[in-house]
Amino acid sequence: MTQALPLPPPLTRHRLVFVDGAFRDDLSARQELPDAFFVRCAEKDDGYALTLQGQTCLAIDPIELLFVTTAHGVAGAAPTKINVSLGQSSRLTLIERHVEGDSLPLAGRAREGGVRLGVNAQVVSSVVPPPPLRPSQELRSPPSPQGGGVLDVKARSLHLVLSLEAQAKLVHGKIVTCGDHFAQAQVSVAAGAFYDYFGLVVGGQDIHCEKTVELLGELAEARFSGVMLLRGAAHGVMTTLVRHLAPNGISRQVCKTVLEDKAHGAFEGKVFVDRLAQKTDAYQLCRALLLSDKAEMEAKPELEIYADDVKCSHGATMGALDENALFYLLSRGIDPEAARSVLVKAFVGEMVDAIQSPDLAGTVREEVQKWLA
Repeated sequence: MTQALPLPPPLTRHRLVFVDGAFRDDLSARQELPDAFFVRCAEKDDGYALTLQGQTCLAIDPIELLFVTTAHGVAGAAPTKINVSLGQSSRLTLIERHVEGDSLPLAGRAREGGVRLGVNAQVVSSVVPPPPLRPSQELRSPPSPQGGGVLDVKARSLHLVLSLEAQAKLVHGKIVTCGDHFAQAQVSVAAGAFYDYFGLVVGGQDIHCEKTVELLGELAEARFSGVMLLRGAAHGVMTTLVRHLAPNGISRQVCKTVLEDKAHGAFEGKVFVDRLAQKTDAYQLCRALLLSDKAEMEAKPELEIYADDVKCSHGATMGALDENALFYLLSRGIDPEAARSVLVKAFVGEMVDAIQSPDLAGTVREEVQKWLA
């Protein structure tokens, strides 16, 4: 008998569970997805397909991808690879969660093919790895304060490929609460499509998230919101690259980090504007709140522009809590710890309030409250 694995309560009716990179059908909840929407391919192909017809809307009832890491995880294993394809005018809300769990017998490790989710897709006969980044797309992470270079790739590594066809919309949420995490995501956005991302890193030790977004069609739009809450000796890195390759594209990048104790954070964001991408509107901001004199934050916002009719800006700010605001709360009889929590919650609250998925927003608020407590 398979040992029960304690899992967090599901956020939605549709949940796909992966344990140390292997898909676990016995732990998933996909019974309410029509058979035609979720197809298991031949065993030798080791892949899965979620097929939604054009203009299908799953924005209200999201799909949750739950990744659980256990003591069975093997360092250096091939990353789990997932492909998500949204057909023309389709709508999807995808919530990605990474947690730690107790050990249990596994139903075999996933091979390199991994999982394929698709909209307007055919039954998958094989999962082709995504193309490597071109030289101009290569992103290098800052060295870890514990020594060494790029963070080690663990068994919980994830390689996500997202493809949005014309007029599609994807609301993508990500919550990381596990100790170590390494993830890469490649996103392509066609004309008139909208990619809306919110990522929360709370706790953990070594966290590294890389994202590359290409706006391929006119009026394509992408929004990136990232929040990191780190304490102890944790090390968190967010790396983004947004490539504007067509006219009238819009991108927004905002990263907020709260650091306590000896935590170390880093944000490396780049906006590339091709010479054909006239009328581009790009904005990038990194803000950090340092709650300790020993906490460190590195920020590297960057613009590379080859068009002459654009609106692009970037900036970075770092500092401690506002002493005037803190004094105001203390003068009203609020104890120091509660006052600090109020200010930190306000610092990240604006971004949380902008989340379009109620399921994601509620979970994010709970995780933020746990960290503050």
